[in-house]
Amino acid sequence: METKYTTHKRACKAALLCLSVIVLASLDPQRASANWGPWMFSPPEAPPLVRLTGYLLPAETERHGLYSFPVYVNGEERIFRVEEANNLTGSGLASTLLNHLFPMELHLIGRDELLRRFDESLGTGMVTVTGYLYLATGRLYVRSVEQAGVEPEHP
Repeated sequence: METKYTTHKRACKAALLCLSVIVLASLDPQRASANWGPWMFSPPEAPPLVRLTGYLLPAETERHGLYSFPVYVNGEERIFRVEEANNLTGSGLASTLLNHLFPMELHLIGRDELLRRFDESLGTGMVTVTGYLYLATGRLYVRSVEQAGVEPEHP
């Protein structure tokens, strides 16, 4: 006759056996990666450092071109028309990285003085923003902002 204790004991033994198999498989990474994939043993990648140069325009402005999309600075929407995109770390083109943004929008985060400097460039000319691009969340952690003072061309 099987009691509740015996059933619980068998379930614990089965769980312990499964856990042991997983641990033993992880001791041989070459064999385990063939079974579970290399993602199990590789460290996560750092977000790419990108430099985006373009014009910050009012939210009411029509979006022209592939890399003209909404950016949010302190909750306020603007349109950022990217003229040049560079990937400073990692591999691949920054423009390719921007294609992976979905929805096609960026939320800028960072120090208040940098965000204020970026927001003050609204309609004054070309601005360059450098930061870490987190594709999964659509955030750009701003590291620097530079203003070029070139007037935007409105089509």
